[in-house]
Amino acid sequence: MERFRSLELYSKLILIVLLVMAVVFAAVYGITTSRVGYLYHEVMFVPHQEGTATRYEGKLDGERSSFTVTADSVTFTWGSKTYGPYTLRYDPSAVPEEEDGAACMTGIEILENGNTYFRGGMLESSAGLLLYGEDGSFNFDHLVSYARTSSGTIIGPDGEITDFYRPEVQTIVELLNDPPLQSKGHWGAWFFGLFVSVLTAVSILFADELFRLSLAFRVQNPEHAEPSDWELASRRIGWTLMALVILRLYFMGLQ
Repeated sequence: MERFRSLELYSKLILIVLLVMAVVFAAVYGITTSRVGYLYHEVMFVPHQEGTATRYEGKLDGERSSFTVTADSVTFTWGSKTYGPYTLRYDPSAVPEEEDGAACMTGIEILENGNTYFRGGMLESSAGLLLYGEDGSFNFDHLVSYARTSSGTIIGPDGEITDFYRPEVQTIVELLNDPPLQSKGHWGAWFFGLFVSVLTAVSILFADELFRLSLAFRVQNPEHAEPSDWELASRRIGWTLMALVILRLYFMGLQ
């Protein structure tokens, strides 16, 4: 404590900031990791039971959104827009005949307002749920990357304008088959940020000792050396940059 009192004001402020960040983000991580839900477009949709249906609620691109899931249907609402309901039915004749592993597939058909939205085979594997169209083509819609133009228009990989919010087949099937629930946030990033904070605190509390230790193999009588104004300024800059790096680490773990 005596060493802390002897520090200059800026050094004390950095130490206090490091401590406050560690405590605040510990609370934030605790809250974030305790909330589990279905991840859709990197947004957490938290489940709530409503009678016989399950409602997954989240906020996507600033709009309140939700999936309403019953025993055989999914309806998605984004703002004022509604997609579905999508109805799932099993049909062995939908399995692609020429595809490897067809014997292990489950034939499914997804209808959107009575029209066929997808028809093909579903295969559960160690890599997750795999979907194949009736013609044998692999369904990779959920793996496609999208881009947003300056006007807000969302385009697909081929430059075509696409409806980004319409649920992919993969999403519909997952929601109807006990979807994998996840939590955002990784405590590893908090612990790493705390570790870097401790190292930074040590460099602040023992700045002069570390300075003279660095000179021990280069000059005689390093214990008599005094830091220059440039040395003192560079310390403050370094500590400030480290505090920003630690802040970034904490935020990265919440993604």
